[in-house]
Amino acid sequence: MTIVIAGCAPRSAVDDPLVIGEHVQASPHTDAISLAWLEGSWRLVKPDGNFIEETWRSSPAPGVAMVGVNWTCCNEDGIGAFEVLAIHRADDGSLEFHARPGGRTPATVFRERKTEHQSRWIFENPNHDFPTEIHYRRTSDDRLEATIWGPVDGRQMIMGGLWLFERTTGAS
Repeated sequence: MTIVIAGCAPRSAVDDPLVIGEHVQASPHTDAISLAWLEGSWRLVKPDGNFIEETWRSSPAPGVAMVGVNWTCCNEDGIGAFEVLAIHRADDGSLEFHARPGGRTPATVFRERKTEHQSRWIFENPNHDFPTEIHYRRTSDDRLEATIWGPVDGRQMIMGGLWLFERTTGAS
């Protein structure tokens, strides 16, 4: 059973300080191996039966660590929305999250924010209207938390609640 907590929550400066600009140290996620656990399909089932699914694969393309697709499905209505995703290696060694909602081009690019946690990835683009941040956190081999952040009344807030994905296929 998956529980989804909906609503907005303010950012905690203690747990998640905002760091924008140049990375002081190299990313703790220095190679595709650190993302290998993400490969496969992940699903979040909402209380109304709708679901969100993300599928990630390792990429053979130079500079591209992972490629993925996210889709939201509405019971009998089929796909409600989809997004083409990629995680690239930037020239400075950090990761970039490329999002293409509805497959549109060009992609919106979110740069990795340095974090000391090997199981957490934060990507940000403070110049994007919404979202300005995308957070992924591996909580176990078969569980993934995701949140998106954006400005609400001048403060950064979690939008849509905490998404708790469970692995459906892939490496564990």
